[in-house]
Amino acid sequence: MLSKQVPHTDMFQMVTMEDLVPDNHLLRKLKKVLNLQSVVDKVSDRYSKLGRSSYDPEVVVKIWVIQYLYGFSERQVCDEITMHAGFRWFCGLSFNDPVPDQSTLVKLRNSKWAETEFWQEFLDETVRACEAADICKPDRMGVDGTQITANAATVSLEEIPPVLTLNEDPSPAVPATEESAAQPAPQLTTLSGGKPKGKHKSGDPEWHGEKFSNATHRSTTDPEARLYRKSSNSEAKPRYLGHYLAHMQSGVIYGAMATQASGTAEREAACSLLDRLPKKPDCLAMDLGYRDGGFLADILERGVQPLVPLGDEPLEPIKLYKRRTYNITRALQRRAESRASKGQKKDP
Repeated sequence: MLSKQVPHTDMFQMVTMEDLVPDNHLLRKLKKVLNLQSVVDKVSDRYSKLGRSSYDPEVVVKIWVIQYLYGFSERQVCDEITMHAGFRWFCGLSFNDPVPDQSTLVKLRNSKWAETEFWQEFLDETVRACEAADICKPDRMGVDGTQITANAATVSLEEIPPVLTLNEDPSPAVPATEESAAQPAPQLTTLSGGKPKGKHKSGDPEWHGEKFSNATHRSTTDPEARLYRKSSNSEAKPRYLGHYLAHMQSGVIYGAMATQASGTAEREAACSLLDRLPKKPDCLAMDLGYRDGGFLADILERGVQPLVPLGDEPLEPIKLYKRRTYNITRALQRRAESRASKGQKKDP
């Protein structure tokens, strides 16, 4: 017979949180291997012995893990943990335990824990655990950057105001006295940060015909963000760049950092991430954005073999060789022979 669920909630219900989480759930597998005993030692010096009790640092880190896994914001992750039994079980919270406010997570991340090396040490411990489990080893690495769109709209761009600087004129006007003649008269010089005729203000949609660049405009919402785009076909937006150094086979991240967006940021970050490693890898795989002679020379000086694509230009005429080679040394030799046969100059 057809039945209908009667909506009712009992005042008291016997629920075991352990039974609510499936055996094959990701959080259950992660909780078995996640070791956060050292978290308290790393941040204990940031707390005073007086005042009200803080939230357990291990619980805070577990909340951040959930936030990363499911793509939540601070506000969203607090709301989800409040009503999600599995998330509460992973964090070690009962149904009656309070959930930290989103402002607490923001303050810990941006101020209270920001000056410590907590995240870098936590990453290093994770890498050591993966190496001990024979998941990865620092032999073949890859590095790449990704665009991070800033939390700032394009309409927040505003022209950089002119800057007044005090310069000394080496040839001052005719002095009134001998004392003033001994010292050059100061002269105010205006250095324009934007173009002289720019009239765009933040939030003004009327910007037709006006050009924007990092030298002339800044976002009023996020002044540290820079206009950036990967290719000429994409739109330039206020962005940052995130950089990752990972083991090629396992995908374990050995290093990560964020920088302002620029044309050289990826190569500079790659050198910095390599310098942080206790042991340099045998080779480093990169994309076309890292194909710069000076940068590749810096990688070779560190004892690392760079692996970069040679581009879309054919290495040699197809008629000269029956099979294409993927050996970089042999490919360069073939290209040199091909250019020599045509009377072209060698690569600089």
